[in-house]
Amino acid sequence: MINDFESEQSLAIKAFKNACYQNHFSHAYLIDTNGYSKSLDLAIAIAKFILCPTHHQTAEVASNCEICKRIDNRSLYELYIIDIDGLTIKKEEISKLQDLFKTKPINGEKRIYIINNCEKMNESSSNSILKFLEEPEAGITAILLTANTYSLNQTIVSRCQTIKLQPDLLDVSNTENEEEAKKFILELEKLRYHLIAEKPQYLLSKDKQNIMCKINTIALLYRKCLDNTNCDELTIEIRKNNTISDIIRKIKVTLETKEALKSNANVDLLIDKYIIEISGGIK
Repeated sequence: MINDFESEQSLAIKAFKNACYQNHFSHAYLIDTNGYSKSLDLAIAIAKFILCPTHHQTAEVASNCEICKRIDNRSLYELYIIDIDGLTIKKEEISKLQDLFKTKPINGEKRIYIINNCEKMNESSSNSILKFLEEPEAGITAILLTANTYSLNQTIVSRCQTIKLQPDLLDVSNTENEEEAKKFILELEKLRYHLIAEKPQYLLSKDKQNIMCKINTIALLYRKCLDNTNCDELTIEIRKNNTISDIIRKIKVTLETKEALKSNANVDLLIDKYIIEISGGIK
């Protein structure tokens, strides 16, 4: 369900939840997958969230929902998924989608179509889907997934609300780095670095790639705290000081800092900002 992705894709989940609260979903979303390996699973979870009459957000609640069950076994009439293994999404696939969506929905008033790897559309299929996007019908939502927005017809891009996902967190940390990261987080949680009382030695480096690797490790360790099977010293300390929302916020701040490091020249200032932001969630 949609909450299962919150620790990894908090910004995307927030966008869809806000749309639900405002009762105003866009007619078309273009999701830039940005190397995220579970993007199709996320799109299906979003479809469940939109199509489910009570907008179930957790698997436990949704397990008794008939709509959610039918989405899981790909038998819900109101959801159509194009996921082609071949090199090209041909016009025939789009025509099949359009013919299906000419009929009225059976369950509720909403219908969703998902096109995975939509950059595979050729010129003919791109033109067909563009017509569909330019003349949206009430209750129909498109979710287009792409690894390369620049290869798409830019008119298609302009007709969609674009959402960029966070990339996968790669477990590239070595044992020594992970132990140092654990010490850093423990000291951070105990407010040793609150408001930059002193510079954290762990993040002092002139090598930007080295800092990015360390930031990545911090995010991984915070994410592990969301796993209820973990009960090591770090997990206990973090859960003692934070709610689940706090932990998710810290993961989000950490990932945003990692992305900012790619282009930010003033690394010291960025790390100072990171320490202030991540400390703000400590009780």
